[in-house]
Amino acid sequence: MPRRIFASVFMFSILLIASFLFSHQNVLALTPTVSATPTAAPADFIGTPLSGTAPLTVQFTDVSHILITACTWNYGDGIGLTVDPTGTPFTACPSLPHTYTSAGSFTVTMRLFKTDGTSATVTKTNYVHVANPPLTPTRAFTPTSTPAGDFGLITITGNVRDVYGSTQICCESTVGASISVSTSGPHGSSGGTATTDANGNYTVSNIHLYDTDTVTVTVTATGLPTTSMQRSGVATSTNKVFNFTLVPVTPTPWITNTLGPTFTPTRTPTGPTPTRTRTPTVTPFSTACDTPGSCITGTPVTPTRTITPTPVITNTPTSGGACSPVSSSITAPFTFDGAGTFCWQSTNLGTYINSWNTTSVTLNGVNITNVYVAAASYPAKIGGYWYVGYSSSVAWGHFEAK
Repeated sequence: MPRRIFASVFMFSILLIASFLFSHQNVLALTPTVSATPTAAPADFIGTPLSGTAPLTVQFTDVSHILITACTWNYGDGIGLTVDPTGTPFTACPSLPHTYTSAGSFTVTMRLFKTDGTSATVTKTNYVHVANPPLTPTRAFTPTSTPAGDFGLITITGNVRDVYGSTQICCESTVGASISVSTSGPHGSSGGTATTDANGNYTVSNIHLYDTDTVTVTVTATGLPTTSMQRSGVATSTNKVFNFTLVPVTPTPWITNTLGPTFTPTRTPTGPTPTRTRTPTVTPFSTACDTPGSCITGTPVTPTRTITPTPVITNTPTSGGACSPVSSSITAPFTFDGAGTFCWQSTNLGTYINSWNTTSVTLNGVNITNVYVAAASYPAKIGGYWYVGYSSSVAWGHFEAK
């Protein structure tokens, strides 16, 4: 009987007819099962998209077409999926879309459990690439509700004065200064537009201020140190004047004679006043020497005469006076802003004293109201102290010793 080879797996019916010598036929129908070994399909999967910024969602698809009973996915970020159904085998490993939430390169693995008891594993190294998203600018904090103490739009005024020249005591000129303003605090205070004039006066307007926030005004001038003043919203709402006096880093020596005489005490000697005696030499002189021989001459005489010296006038030094009662003791550096009347005593007032917007300022009784005084011009201490009398009727009165 000839051999027939079938190239595929299928069910075939075979009819066998036998002829015999005596013209009798037997017909036998056979239904054999013929098996063939097919070529195994390769296991594979694809994913899309394979790159992007986090969060990135990737759809994975099994393209193997292998009859399987179960499968697993490992997405490379610590998360996996197992498909283990019961019943009829299936031909593709399903996968839900997977979202990568952090940046990195991820290796993906698919494993297929085939119906013949074997398995196929596909691993794709660094298959998915995820980048960080671009940074989004953070918006400034805006209060969700208006807090208590909203003072609305506030305008700050003031002037900038320059301590200058070798014959000036203080602040008689102005300088071209640059004014800037800033606000800070949790309630979102903002705004401020500065303008200045030729005389050093300035205005900062449209400042939206809350009570617990602060406002800072800064003055910058060529050749002079940058100076700032800062106040809370509460203080600024009642005192909207910021006056600046800019002192050079290396000031010109001052001539202080405009403050009056220097207070140098004169010592008074004790005990009896001595009488000084001196012996002068007296030469006789002629009364008529018009003609030769007519002059009266004589032998020089050395008389003794007593000279009483001019009495010594003792000057009692002016040492000023101490204010009273003493409010407190201070020491440089010291600054005070506000209204009121005070008497401060100090053993150290630094290198200069300055004041403005005051009614009266005295130093050991000497009037120094609203002027700059260098240390060389301080009057003598009284009992080891200087006494500073301060009086101002306005909240922006200012005194400093530095």
